[in-house]
Amino acid sequence: MTVKKLIVTRSDETQDEIVKITHPNLKWYAKKCGADFEILTDSKGLYHHYKILCLYELFDKYDRILSLDSDILIMKDCPNLFRVVPKDKIGTIFEDVGSRKEHRRELIREVQDQFGDVGWTENYINTGVAIFSKQHKDIFEPKTEDEVWNGFGYDDIHLGHQIHKYGHEIYQLPYKYNHMSLFSEKFNGFKSRFTAYIVHYAGQAGFIPCKKRMDIIREDYLILKKYNLIKEI
Repeated sequence: MTVKKLIVTRSDETQDEIVKITHPNLKWYAKKCGADFEILTDSKGLYHHYKILCLYELFDKYDRILSLDSDILIMKDCPNLFRVVPKDKIGTIFEDVGSRKEHRRELIREVQDQFGDVGWTENYINTGVAIFSKQHKDIFEPKTEDEVWNGFGYDDIHLGHQIHKYGHEIYQLPYKYNHMSLFSEKFNGFKSRFTAYIVHYAGQAGFIPCKKRMDIIREDYLILKKYNLIKEI
C-alpha cells in the first residue's frame, strides 16, 4: 500500500525575501522524498505559528507529514527523513541543551502550570524540522486562543505538551537534521553549519549575531550553490 507523504512549510509576507531563496530548495527535497509540497496559510485565528494545526485536517488525506520551517536550507546529501524516522514515532531534535537548556526547561515547567502536569521534564522539541504520522493527528486537534500556549516557543511548547499528554513516542533526530546556531556552541564542539544536512536560521541572534538573518541566508546560499552542495526546483 502506497504511503501518502506531504511536506509543509509556514510563511507570511514578512518572509518574502527568504522564501524566494529557500522554497525552491524545499520543493526539490519534497520531490526527492516522493512527497507533495504545500504552504500552510490558515492560522486558525491564532498566532501565525499555529498554522501547523492545519495538519489535523491534512491527515485525512496523508499518512505522513514533514513540517519544515521556511528559514532553512537542505543539503543535497540529506537523507530521506521519511525513511530515517520510524512511522510510529515523531521525529525531532531536542533544543534544551547548551545555552538554551535552563530557559527551555523553565518553559516546560510553565506550560504544565497552565495546562496540567503531563510528566514532561526535558526534551524540548523544535518543529522547524519535525515529522509526524497519521496516528499523531490528535496533537493537532482544533484549539481556541485560550487553549494554546501564547508565550515564547508557541507551537513548540504547545505540541510538546500535547505529545506528552497523549503518550506519543519521540525519535530524537541528530542535530545535523536541524542545525540551528545553538549547535555551533562550545558544548557541541563548535560544529560548522556547513557540515549539517539541514541548516535552520532560526532566532534573532543566529549564526553571526552582527548580521541580519536574510544576509546570512543569502550568503550561505551562494556559497552552497557555488560548491554544488544544494539543489532546487
